Amino acid sequence: PALAEKITKLHLVTADFTLVARDQTASFTNSSGWEHVEDTELGEDDFQDVKVAVGRDLDGVWKDFGIALGIAPSAIKGVAVAHSGDPGQCLFDILDKWVRKDYNYQRFGSPSWRTLVKAVASNVGGQNPALAQKIANSHFIL
Repeated sequence: PALAEKITKLHLVTADFTLVARDQTASFTNSSGWEHVEDTELGEDDFQDVKVAVGRDLDGVWKDFGIALGIAPSAIKGVAVAHSGDPGQCLFDILDKWVRKDYNYQRFGSPSWRTLVKAVASNVGGQNPALAQKIANSHFIL
């Protein structure tokens, strides 16, 4: 009986944890849920983590994503010219400008996981809510 009772308690705890995790994940499906994503300022030392998180999923929308991050259109044009429009290299440079705060961060916010997630999910930015949710889940705070 003692073993059966322990197993039942473990199952209940596991079920509760699953429900909590589902509730937290569900909150990321709309923009009001982003407040649970880390908002600590990122810098140049975080570039590799940011690039790994974004991967190549946004190569095709790098210009719109850059706009959503707050990168100026003139800077985006310069990046396109510098890399002959190569989407992978252009995205690389856009992320580099963003983590180095080479944009109007006073207006658009400093680089953080939260601002990244918002830009990735944005309909006028990365247009990738699934990737935004994945990044948000990796940088969730209670």
